[in-house]
Amino acid sequence: MSFLSASRTVVGCCLLIVGSFGASAASQQCKQSYSLEIKTHTQFSFGQSNRSYHILRANMALKQFAASDTGSWFGLQLTEVEQKLDNQILQQEPILSLPFKFHRTHSGQIDQFQFSQNLTKEQQDRLKGLAFYLQFTDKKSQQQLSVQEVDTIGELTAEYSWQAPVLIKRKQAYINLANASTVSQPIEKFEVIKSKHQITPDDCLVERILGSETLLATGKNKQLSMQTQQTYRLFKLEKLTNADLFFLTADINTWPKLVEPEKHLTTDELAKLRKQMLSQLEYLDLSQIDTADLANWLLQFDPVLDSLHQLIMEQKFSDAANMRLFNALGLLDSVNSQALLIGIIEMDLFSENNRFRALRALSQGQKALTADITERLVVLLGEQDFAGSEAMHGATIMTLGALVARRQNNEHSQILETALTNKLAGETNSRKQAALVASLGNTANEKHTDTLAKYTQVQSDHVRANAAFSLGQIGGEKAHNLLSGMLQAESSDRVHKALFSALGNFSMNSAEIDKVSELAVNSSSEQTRAAAIKALAKQTQQKQQVTTHLKQMMKSEKSRKNFALAAKSLVALDK
Repeated sequence: MSFLSASRTVVGCCLLIVGSFGASAASQQCKQSYSLEIKTHTQFSFGQSNRSYHILRANMALKQFAASDTGSWFGLQLTEVEQKLDNQILQQEPILSLPFKFHRTHSGQIDQFQFSQNLTKEQQDRLKGLAFYLQFTDKKSQQQLSVQEVDTIGELTAEYSWQAPVLIKRKQAYINLANASTVSQPIEKFEVIKSKHQITPDDCLVERILGSETLLATGKNKQLSMQTQQTYRLFKLEKLTNADLFFLTADINTWPKLVEPEKHLTTDELAKLRKQMLSQLEYLDLSQIDTADLANWLLQFDPVLDSLHQLIMEQKFSDAANMRLFNALGLLDSVNSQALLIGIIEMDLFSENNRFRALRALSQGQKALTADITERLVVLLGEQDFAGSEAMHGATIMTLGALVARRQNNEHSQILETALTNKLAGETNSRKQAALVASLGNTANEKHTDTLAKYTQVQSDHVRANAAFSLGQIGGEKAHNLLSGMLQAESSDRVHKALFSALGNFSMNSAEIDKVSELAVNSSSEQTRAAAIKALAKQTQQKQQVTTHLKQMMKSEKSRKNFALAAKSLVALDK
């Protein structure tokens, strides 16, 4: 469990805190249904005290699939789930009814899980928490037994005693918080205040479990604490419930997937969600939260992410927090996070640092572009009076090509790609031409090779250099031939540097290797010579020729950095 996941909803807390429970190993394939009830009282304190009382009731289906040398695979599914928070009925959460598989070893430990689709860590942990009810030792020793176990929080020690026909488990202490999502901030420690679980095994797995537990989570600043008192009971039913699990095969790929219903929040619900997010932001140090965990935390506030717009503009976050926030927004990659990022890129009221971060975050997403997002990107591309510096404008144009390459291909990405080629065709400004040429290279689409060929012979060495580099990114025989021709005709040191980097992506022939070496030796640019050394070092198919050239280049190399680079390359070629 993590603080961020716990703050999302109390049921996440209750399913994860209980940790490891269970009964004896299954002796044969079996199917059973249970009645499950969990009551959780949480007291959360950060400056002021807050309390909540949560109840979850459901039927639990359990099915054994296959036994192995190390244990057995089981399927688990909740049905007829009902939840109340402070006596108010909560909306259904589809994730809680998703069937999944877990592997239980012969010693009673749960060590593997399988899901029918990609889930966030928080979603996985909520389901794993259900399986950990069934984790317990199978040894019926009259002596007290100490066992080291793992759950969704981390490693722990538990003590067992057998009082026939009941197995008593008492969780002792957490050794570490290795599996908690954000254990470094703000939660630092989980203490086991009280723990007792009475488990009655049967020939299948377990007949019933009665348990109670109190955990105390505290933060580094000591002002933050969260105490959770939980009681639960799991009783076997006489008849099997109507669960999909009982009709599924062992192949997890054929199992049903989660379909989240579209949510339309009312004005009051949006206001409440916005207030909750802003309240938590007052004490969270975003710079200390793992990027993936922060993205999961942001997901619950997706409908109100636009509130971050003003906070970022007013510089409410530290520079380190801003960096982590933008990375998390890029990882989240929802329509709302994309809109927030584009809104920041569009306005020069934001610092260029944050606008660059927004660009980078937007380029990291993989989901297909929507019509609205594409339209805003095309408008950005076509703006004559871009709000910001030339560097910002150029970076924006170049990022559009990376967006096309990284994201799922659809009609909207094709519209954006067409807009790039059309913009380049009509552009006369060499600076903007260079950015557009680089953007086409970032698409990594070979269909742009002919277009780029036209810009290998223009007057601007900036444009020619970008054309060379883009051909290297795109690849293919035609691109290689174009670069080989430029190598023989080009006289600009700036272009030579780009050419060497581009040719390093290909297997150069003997004549190309000779020419690169000749141009590098005669270059006054340290960076150009470094690009040549790196490109030559990649030509492992011509080791002897490259080795000769590198040794010759070292004799005249005045840069210590380049000398060391050549020496390191020679060692690598000699292996």
